Amino acid sequence: MSQLENVRKLLSYAHQLTTGSKKGNFKAVYQQWDSQNPNKYLDPTQKVKAEVSPECEDVTTMFTTPFDATKGMPFPRWNVGQLLTLDSLISGARSVTDLARIKKSTEHTYAPSQGWMSTSMVGGRAKLERSKGTRAWSVYRPCMCPDGKHIPPPEDWHMKLDHLSNPKSITWCTTCPLNAFKCIRDLLPEEDLRTYPKWIEAQQRYGKDNLGPDPMKRATMAWIDLQGGNPDGLVYDTNGGRKTLGKMCQKYGVVYHESFEIHGDLWSTWCSYYQERLARDPLFKRRTQSTDPDVCLVALRKFARGILDGMAAQPTVRQQLQALRMQIDGILNAI
Repeated sequence: MSQLENVRKLLSYAHQLTTGSKKGNFKAVYQQWDSQNPNKYLDPTQKVKAEVSPECEDVTTMFTTPFDATKGMPFPRWNVGQLLTLDSLISGARSVTDLARIKKSTEHTYAPSQGWMSTSMVGGRAKLERSKGTRAWSVYRPCMCPDGKHIPPPEDWHMKLDHLSNPKSITWCTTCPLNAFKCIRDLLPEEDLRTYPKWIEAQQRYGKDNLGPDPMKRATMAWIDLQGGNPDGLVYDTNGGRKTLGKMCQKYGVVYHESFEIHGDLWSTWCSYYQERLARDPLFKRRTQSTDPDVCLVALRKFARGILDGMAAQPTVRQQLQALRMQIDGILNAI
């Protein structure tokens, strides 16, 4: 049915070009559409609405688990995977249209001393009718270093790598997206401002190509699995980023005018598909993203605090060992 609807839309546009009328369609289209039997349509070939996506606890695990070279993913590729996953799950970038606009962008604002950075989306917001013009939009990334204090890598970190391009020692917060972006930049030529470059392991360098749509999806899923973000081994929908963003908004009490700066959807759309228990915000009418970074970062900083609080709430290794020892003692006493 969705394919037939696309054909109908195409013919409607052809009708507009030939008649000059912005309404209506060819008479034959109406006749053909009325003669269709919906019971004989084939099953959809793809899902438009995501059903399975990471939970908030999974997001906390992912973004509080530092880089581990023993897991097998090279550090340069790990950083790209981190940004892809962050932009998808926390910024709600759509898996094809939005990520492609970020991938093509070379316009970045990097403000680590203020705890944020942003990347403008080429062509502005996706899912916008061309007749309404473009709408400038940026994806923001907050600092996620512990205690709210940014811990950057040393300037010469990339001069001390092993044979797999992994740092020999790490003194910075690897789970901070600002550091991931900085580390990618340090391994690229100064004039190369890409965000998702493809890592060539055989040559131990970033290639001239960016990750394509399918490789981006695979890279995101691989990073999620590597970071422990899929403990049950589920098959996550590749378009589930905005669904997870809706869960994050609900968990951390993000209201509509705060989340709008991330996703840009109308309240009715966002409430219908992603955050059902969202109160209406009748006084908020703006359809463009704010030019004030502090306004755009309100929701993202709530997420960052929530994730870091979740990390603080997790037991330390010593506490885990103590708990395990108590369990063993209990079993031995029972025997």
